[in-house]
Amino acid sequence: MRMLPRTRVRLLVTSRIFELFIMAVIVVNGVFIGLETYYSDPLFKLCNQIFLWIYTCELLLRFYARRSLKSYLHDGWNILDLIIVITGWIPEDLFADAAFVALMRVLRVFRLVKIFRTNAEMRIMISVMVQSTRTLCYNLVMMLIFIYIFAVAGCYLFKLPAAGQLPAQMQTQYTQYVKDTGIDGHVRHDPYGTLDEAMFTLMRSMTGDAWTDVRYNLIYASELGLIKASPVVITLYHVCWFIFGAFLLINVLMGAVINNYEGAMAREESKLNKEHASRASTLQRLMQRRRRVREQLQHIDRIKERTEEIKAEAADR
Repeated sequence: MRMLPRTRVRLLVTSRIFELFIMAVIVVNGVFIGLETYYSDPLFKLCNQIFLWIYTCELLLRFYARRSLKSYLHDGWNILDLIIVITGWIPEDLFADAAFVALMRVLRVFRLVKIFRTNAEMRIMISVMVQSTRTLCYNLVMMLIFIYIFAVAGCYLFKLPAAGQLPAQMQTQYTQYVKDTGIDGHVRHDPYGTLDEAMFTLMRSMTGDAWTDVRYNLIYASELGLIKASPVVITLYHVCWFIFGAFLLINVLMGAVINNYEGAMAREESKLNKEHASRASTLQRLMQRRRRVREQLQHIDRIKERTEEIKAEAADR
């Protein structure tokens, strides 16, 4: 059986119709994966095998259309397709461990990640996330350092005293505070009772989650004499942290991502221009080859006509 020319297969796998078909398959597969969490039906298993065969055919077509093995393996999306297909062909009943079966079913959900490949904008976003990892790690270290500094300061300033260490005249205030705020150390913890709890409180404050409630509770504790910090110190501490954490640090992260996004957009545009130029060159070569074949066929037809004329002249003589 004659194999399809590699250039034609390459045009097929890079065509918009092929990408839309794969996107539709991924979306339908995602719907079936979600329905499988509600119902148990043999139809889902059959559909899962059909989807797996489609992904396998896609993988084989892309591998056949590769320019080189190195370029194929250099593309992370091809590696993702390879992992998805290989894990998909591992039978669930190969192992009796229920945890392994659950893991295999969870891995099937990652097929939805393939949809990012079918859209240039989503590919750029994923590329930006990967390329921003190094920068984000440095920013994360800086953020953790400031969270640690503020958390230590918060523990020294706002930590509530233990109930057993309070003098008898303070037990009434402490009981009233616990009753009004619900902070009993069991269900709701002291936001600055320990270093890890203080760091978590500051991370919550960065998202704007009830940081004002923490401030009001601490002011109430200050009024009851449970902590020594004044309401002014409490307010300045939390307002400064919210401005510094929620605006400055998060904006630094966003700036790093946006900077990488602009770079990724430029690289993607250059890549698309090269692909369009390569596709145009391939189409031009195919058209030239078709033109040469047509000219050769016309030449053969003229030779045949001339041969018939010669035979007819010879017969007349």
